[in-house]
Amino acid sequence: MPIYSDSRLSMYEECPFKYKLRYRDNIKRDIEGVEGFLGSRVHETLKKCYDDLRLTRLDTLSDLLAYYNKIWQENWNDSIIIVKADLTQAHYRALGEKMIETYYNRYAPFDQDITMGTELGLNFPLDDDSKYRMRGYIDRLSRTQDGTYEIHDYKTSAHLPGQKTLTMTGSLAYTTSEFKRNGPLSRISGLSGTTSPSMRNWFPTAPLRLSQA
Repeated sequence: MPIYSDSRLSMYEECPFKYKLRYRDNIKRDIEGVEGFLGSRVHETLKKCYDDLRLTRLDTLSDLLAYYNKIWQENWNDSIIIVKADLTQAHYRALGEKMIETYYNRYAPFDQDITMGTELGLNFPLDDDSKYRMRGYIDRLSRTQDGTYEIHDYKTSAHLPGQKTLTMTGSLAYTTSEFKRNGPLSRISGLSGTTSPSMRNWFPTAPLRLSQA
């Protein structure tokens, strides 16, 4: 049974031959770009921030930066590729610190909503016969005081697509489909402002907001 994901479909849109080599022929490249490595470490740090908050612990900025640098050092290896010749590991590491600091200064003490979960896995059918399935993850699911659920998708790429694209395509669109199919949510109620980390700046992007039935 074919199981798709946002990253798989994006790869196919980018290059069908690359998709064939990776997922049809199972040819894997044991390399990682520094941008992906940076994004993973920032995601893990924000996950710790909200997971600790659910246990009534409010991390300080120093706590999060110490954790970020710890997991950076533990996971860094020489196979990680840096394409830009004028940049080093230290540049990207400092960039991640700036992202976390900017996010913290804007949202602390993180009481704008209640976190329902982080890194929530999804696996759901795309058709009535369950012949094709979709899987993915929600970076953070939260609920506001008015009962609205928000899906937060952190972005650390150099280029961020427009809000309409983020909302109606890719992982957010598939996530919306699953919540409307099986979740306690019935309709998209609108958008509210927040920001996601970006490698250039903190672009204003809104979480997808879903109202209870």
